[in-house]
Amino acid sequence: MDRIWAAVIIASVSLVVAIINIIFSFIKEKRMEQFKADTEKNLETFRLGRAKDLEQFKDDLERDRAKDLEQFKDNLEIERAKRQSETVRLERSTEALRLAVAAIQSVKDSLREITFAVGESLDMDSAKSGYSKAMEEVQDCYKSQSDDLEETDRRLFHLVKGRVENIHLRLYKYLEEKELPSDLSADEKRELRELRYELSDMQDQLRDKLHKSRL
Repeated sequence: MDRIWAAVIIASVSLVVAIINIIFSFIKEKRMEQFKADTEKNLETFRLGRAKDLEQFKDDLERDRAKDLEQFKDNLEIERAKRQSETVRLERSTEALRLAVAAIQSVKDSLREITFAVGESLDMDSAKSGYSKAMEEVQDCYKSQSDDLEETDRRLFHLVKGRVENIHLRLYKYLEEKELPSDLSADEKRELRELRYELSDMQDQLRDKLHKSRL
């Protein structure tokens, strides 16, 4: 009898152990399946995340490239506008210098005609009106062109204008009691010629700038 009970007990214990093993195996299998599922899920999430990051990187790169290209185009346009503006400025400055040199030449020509007059080769009205017209040419040129000149050229041309106006006063004073320009004294003619030479020096400075601007 005792052997029977012992056998029953042993069988019961074996059965319990077997059941426990089955339960543990089942739990282990479930855990492995869950682990595998979680791992695959995490991998899929990682892959999706990497794909999303890669797509975002591509979008950012494309956006940056487009932005850089647009900035390059803007800079190119600005540089082109600057060059065009500089070209226009140089053209206007060159034209202003040309007109200034020509206006000074008109004054010099008038002075030369007056100081080299002989007998009745030049009447008084022609002498006065000729110089006045030349002076007005300088004044009008300065008024219309000085803003297009560089600062040093503008100051020089302003000095020329003042000198031309002073010569006008002196010339009219010398001619006041004369019948003809040829009646000017030798000293008066010499002084007017020296003033003409001064105008030539200033004209040469502007002419040099004109030649350089054309190079």
